[in-house]
Amino acid sequence: MLAAPAKSGFSLVAWLAPITGIAVGGIVLWLVIRKWARRGKESSSEPVTLNPGTADDEKYSRQLEKELKDFDDKGFR
Repeated sequence: MLAAPAKSGFSLVAWLAPITGIAVGGIVLWLVIRKWARRGKESSSEPVTLNPGTADDEKYSRQLEKELKDFDDKGFR
C-alpha cells in the first residue's frame, strides 16, 4: 500500500476537489451573508410610519368582522 496518493492525474484531482469546493463554498457563503447584512442596514435606516384610522383600515376592519361573523355562523367548509 502507498502511504500517500500519487501527485498526478485523478488522484491529485480527488484530493484537491473537496478542498477547493469547501473553500469556494465558504467564499460564496461569506459574500451572500455580507450582502444580506448590508441590505438589512439599508432597509432598517428608514423609519416606518403607520397611519391608523385611515379609510383602508376601516374598510379592511369591516371586511374582517364580516368574514369572522360568517365563519362563526357557517363554520369551516
